[in-house]
Amino acid sequence: MKATSVFKYLLNGQCRPIFTTGTMFRQSHPPSASLTDPMNSIINRLSNKMHITTPLARGLATFKMPAESTLHARTLMAWPSSYSTDDNQDVLHGSRQEVAAIANAIAQFEPVTLLAPKNHVCKAEQLIDSNVTVAALQVDNLWMRDTGPIYVESSEGKMAGVNFNFNDWGNKFYPDRSVDWTTAHRVLRKDDTYEIKTNVTTEGGALEIDGEGTLMATESSIINDNRNPGLSKQQIEQTLSQTLGIEKFLWIKGVKGEDITDGHIDAVARFVRPGVVLLSRPAPDTEQVWLDAYDQARNVLENSTDARGRKLTIHDIDEPANVDFPKINNYDDPPALNYVNYLLVNGGLIMPKFGDVEADENARTIMQSLFPEREVVQVFLHWLPLSGGGIHCATQQVPALAV
Repeated sequence: MKATSVFKYLLNGQCRPIFTTGTMFRQSHPPSASLTDPMNSIINRLSNKMHITTPLARGLATFKMPAESTLHARTLMAWPSSYSTDDNQDVLHGSRQEVAAIANAIAQFEPVTLLAPKNHVCKAEQLIDSNVTVAALQVDNLWMRDTGPIYVESSEGKMAGVNFNFNDWGNKFYPDRSVDWTTAHRVLRKDDTYEIKTNVTTEGGALEIDGEGTLMATESSIINDNRNPGLSKQQIEQTLSQTLGIEKFLWIKGVKGEDITDGHIDAVARFVRPGVVLLSRPAPDTEQVWLDAYDQARNVLENSTDARGRKLTIHDIDEPANVDFPKINNYDDPPALNYVNYLLVNGGLIMPKFGDVEADENARTIMQSLFPEREVVQVFLHWLPLSGGGIHCATQQVPALAV
């Protein structure tokens, strides 16, 4: 594979050297990784731009999204900009502090690549540890789970990235498009990773998989005319099956229009492992629409089996109740106060805490019991929840696969 530079170095007297070559996402990959494989031949025949569309891929190559619990090469993140925070300087400053804290926590377990515009690289470096690499790439939003590519494995064991056509969560912002509409494409192109273009628009936070063919998702965030007008559930399922290796769909109704994401699954329920689900239970004084959504989700999951026919075991985890999150101007969404928006990393689990001492400790205890083999690290969050997201929303794992 050619070793061309992808993200340009930014060398500045105020900054440490940033090493961002064509292998920046792949430094943990085996040296034998190459493109001289059957899939490469297929892709080269299809396009000299190294992308496949789902219709062309069908029958030629199959793909599967690895479970988050599998080995990572690194985690991708993005530096908050004024776009992420609606030009609120308090939220912007606080979000940058929290993104840096998350990156530093992850870096205890695996490398982190933090994407930032060139003129923000030095600012980011002042807050991060040595195992975090800052890469110069224009980004608007910090929510890399949604704007970035979804990494999948081909039938030959090689890595590709799916571009799910991010559109600001259903055209909720920037009518003339933000740069994040192309972030997934630019990340994959710059790192010479196969790009799979699809006819479906969705986000990473809307997709929860168990690694064995089962997907949990909310209908509100995918089967929605603000993402996929004119596409039926069957058509959407076909594309997700082709690109992610899904055999069984567990559709939860979800909630439309009450938050920016239309009810992403990664704030509702997560797979602990195949057959075991962690479900976020709202505090009793939460608005009724969210209490109803919890009841509906639990009912669906209690009466479902996964792709291997297993009946699901469900563990509830209570959301915090005793926290003070005052409303900020221009922010209509409820703060994203849940513990299921965690990230699994190599040997660890990074989860939030919110200042409700009892709830925070109870959540940590539950996580440690469900993931006894992992070190649980909590990061205090205030500003990211006010912006509508959390740790999982701000990160995207890159699996340790050959390229």
